[in-house]
Amino acid sequence: MELPSYRQIAYDLGVKTKEIDSRYYNKTIKPRKIKTGDKVLKALIEASTGLAYKNVGPFLVTKDLHDGTYEIVDNKNNTDRVHADRLIEYQSEWGHVPRVQTGQARSTLPSLLKPLGRL
Repeated sequence: MELPSYRQIAYDLGVKTKEIDSRYYNKTIKPRKIKTGDKVLKALIEASTGLAYKNVGPFLVTKDLHDGTYEIVDNKNNTDRVHADRLIEYQSEWGHVPRVQTGQARSTLPSLLKPLGRL
């Protein structure tokens, strides 16, 4: 075999591999359904602990900047440009995102002192 025929075989193999990769990618991709005026949650970039929120929001989508990028605005009119892979459609039954607040926990000290007769 000559060198040009090896090149052609390698080229054909590369084209075939790209077609297989393309079919697999197109089968698993989900189209985004984000429109201007929708409310969305934005995924946090930094790693979080297991119980922490992974998304913040809600934000309002103000512009579709094409190529999967959107301009969002919060309730204080701060804007941000975010790619669609970091946005999640906002759905809430209550109309707001639940916020975790520190509450006043009941002290366990009286129950610990009771067996000792110090209460």
